[in-house]
Amino acid sequence: APPGPSTGTLAYFWPAELKKLAELSGPGQPVKMQELLARPVAFTVLHMALVIPLGLLIVALGMADLQDDLGASVSPIGLMLVGIGFLGAWFNGIRVRAAASLLGKEVLRSEVVAQYNRYCP
Repeated sequence: APPGPSTGTLAYFWPAELKKLAELSGPGQPVKMQELLARPVAFTVLHMALVIPLGLLIVALGMADLQDDLGASVSPIGLMLVGIGFLGAWFNGIRVRAAASLLGKEVLRSEVVAQYNRYCP
């Protein structure tokens, strides 16, 4: 199938998300794009509200141990969690923007199925 007008934006989503989206609508019908928002928004909130604060807490708890002669501190682990949290929030935030850009457009089920088939030959 030739690429449709939303093919590039649909490339931001996992095959499982596209499959679920296609299953929720009938052949030839437009799909409900708000279904694509739920998972990226949940993961963005998870990273921003849980992973980043947890990492900062671990950094703060291990700050005194950084002065130790052995250097046995959990602060570097906390910094890694903060980095993972920022990366996860950024990655899923981009996906939220992609899904939001499709909300006002009519995307046919056939275009979603074609993108899914490109992922799963």
